[in-house]
Amino acid sequence: MKKSVEKREIKNPILRFLILAPVTGFGLGYSPKAPGTAGSILGIPLGLYLLSFPIIYSVGIILVLTLFFSWLSQLAGNHWGQRDSGKIVIDEVLGQALTLIGLWKFSSQSGDSVWSQINNQPSLWVFWILVGFGLFRLFDITKPFPAKSLDNYNSGLGVMGDDTVAGIYAALILRFATQIIN
Repeated sequence: MKKSVEKREIKNPILRFLILAPVTGFGLGYSPKAPGTAGSILGIPLGLYLLSFPIIYSVGIILVLTLFFSWLSQLAGNHWGQRDSGKIVIDEVLGQALTLIGLWKFSSQSGDSVWSQINNQPSLWVFWILVGFGLFRLFDITKPFPAKSLDNYNSGLGVMGDDTVAGIYAALILRFATQIIN
């Protein structure tokens, strides 16, 4: 259930654009059907991009982005009068990107860049990306502990927190699955 908050519209059109564009996944949050799934799709290229950095940098980038977008999500929720409006999909974008960090060890096993590995074995990469996508959506929807508790926080951190937990769980399973199967 979406918790109502006092509506405080962002009057300045430039500021409104700068806040709402990224928070809605550049419009994907306005999708009439499954906006969270649409936002998750946007997280795939970000997650793959993060694989080109050392893991500590990737995790640091996700952490900084999560804190920044928690703040923007709070402002957007206030704008719409709903703490976790369905239009806010940046949490799914970052959660999905975090999930794909679970492929880090898999992608770092050869000296090739992630992009050359994807070009050399596209079907294998598509398989693991789809597995990660499915795992993240499953955990995002079911909200295993402590995601459900974080989802109840009345702040932008609550908006981002449950998807961060879903991304962590999915990344860990993806990490172990790639090690077992490969």
